[in-house]
Amino acid sequence: MQATRATDTKRQSQIRTLKVKSPVLLPHGFVLISKKRYEQLLEDIHDLAVIAERRDEDLVSWEDVKKRLKKDGLL
Repeated sequence: MQATRATDTKRQSQIRTLKVKSPVLLPHGFVLISKKRYEQLLEDIHDLAVIAERRDEDLVSWEDVKKRLKKDGLL
């Protein structure tokens, strides 16, 4: 039973460690962040990639967007 308790205590310690609310700087430049924050950063990176890909596209006026939405029955 003692080995199980030690293992359970170790697991609980690891779980507490993973509940990070703010970034933690680790040696060698590593940063520990929460899974939620990691997913937010991935979404931000994706958004920036889309912006970069569309950089050379022509601009569309707000009036044209509204006309298109009305035509498609979305507005």
